[in-house]
Amino acid sequence: CRTERMFNEKNRIELFVEMIMAKSLDERTQLLKKNYKNFKKVISLKS
Repeated sequence: CRTERMFNEKNRIELFVEMIMAKSLDERTQLLKKNYKNFKKVISLKS
């Protein structure tokens, strides 16, 4: 799947894994802000 490949790129996978493994909602929110551009790109490609 193209979406998975986009998140598996070397410069993105670490932030994505950290976001999934976050211990608190605040930590996850901060990491999500860092990943926002990646998510936006994936969503625009799927549209």
